[in-house]
Amino acid sequence: MPDLTTRLHREHLATGYTTSLDDEGAVKNQVDADDTVLKLQIANGVLPSKAPYLLVLEDGTERFEVVKVTKVAPGPVATVTRAREGTAAVEHPALCTFTFGVTDQELADLVAGLTK
Repeated sequence: MPDLTTRLHREHLATGYTTSLDDEGAVKNQVDADDTVLKLQIANGVLPSKAPYLLVLEDGTERFEVVKVTKVAPGPVATVTRAREGTAAVEHPALCTFTFGVTDQELADLVAGLTK
């Protein structure tokens, strides 16, 4: 049986990601607390076209928020579900940063699925 790192890597490849989890980008539009569409630019790589996955907005700030990307359209434009993983939907300024998120819950779910 492959070790956990090998299985996690295979699971990551199966998602269609062409980026690294440490890639970051910016949200081009200002985001109000009730907005569900983000216009994105990514510094390296290409935004994954296969949803769902998590983005972390403004990590390390008081406006920190986790969003779940549910759909990606050309542009790239992402439709998101706000306030995931216990965070609050808050306003974000144009050009705020995002990173690809792997939260404690997401990792626990992934490990649980691999150990079945």
